[in-house]
Amino acid sequence: MAKLLFRIGQFSARRPVLVVLAWLLAVLASGGAMTALQKPTVNTFTVPGSEFGRVLDHLSKTIPAIAGGSGTAVVQSDKPFTKAQREAIAADLCRLGEARHRQRGDRPLCGSRSTRLPQPPS
Repeated sequence: MAKLLFRIGQFSARRPVLVVLAWLLAVLASGGAMTALQKPTVNTFTVPGSEFGRVLDHLSKTIPAIAGGSGTAVVQSDKPFTKAQREAIAADLCRLGEARHRQRGDRPLCGSRSTRLPQPPS
């Protein structure tokens, strides 16, 4: 292995222009291949057969204007939430899930573990 590295070093020292051109060609070739073969990035993905996918398909057929609508709720505080606050947030989220316009979907905080919100790090 040492002899091979020595020979590569000698070759590079004797022909520096050729070595630099070879590296430049390699960089340009890889950049060109990357540009030619790249796919555009996407921000979405689907899981075929999931309940959420079936709901979106149903919505797109029945109410195309609002198909795919979803929302995110963020609850923030300067201090860690107390147990009472976590329970109140969980209860509010369960009540939100019972809204009359909502037909189906998951309610992970409702049921036997309705007050189990993530605990703050210790």
